[in-house]
Amino acid sequence: MANYGKITKVPINYRKRIGKEKIRTWKSGYNILKTVFWLARTYNPIFLLSSVATSLLILGIIITTWQLYLRYVHAAQSWSLGMVWLGLVLIIIGIQGFAIAAIALLLKRVEKRLLQKIETKNK
Repeated sequence: MANYGKITKVPINYRKRIGKEKIRTWKSGYNILKTVFWLARTYNPIFLLSSVATSLLILGIIITTWQLYLRYVHAAQSWSLGMVWLGLVLIIIGIQGFAIAAIALLLKRVEKRLLQKIETKNK
């Protein structure tokens, strides 16, 4: 809503809950997380894609750095070529995720500008 400039403050009064709790820890928590990811994907894909890309990039850097440490500090027998490849693939996927997130941001801005032009044309 901040993108469209429609923000309003509404005061909320809190009181003690009357009755039993209506929320379950695991079931409601899963539904809340599912809703958060759906909202992020629908309304702010740059945030979701950047978060996933950052997680994969950091994990890839950690795995690759650890394997290189094992290779050059401890000996050639204590490292795994498969883990190095996994780390490198995660790094590449993370970088590609940032590129896709940047494209999504550009598309979202174009959509916003088109909607604004349509609204001004219809008025």
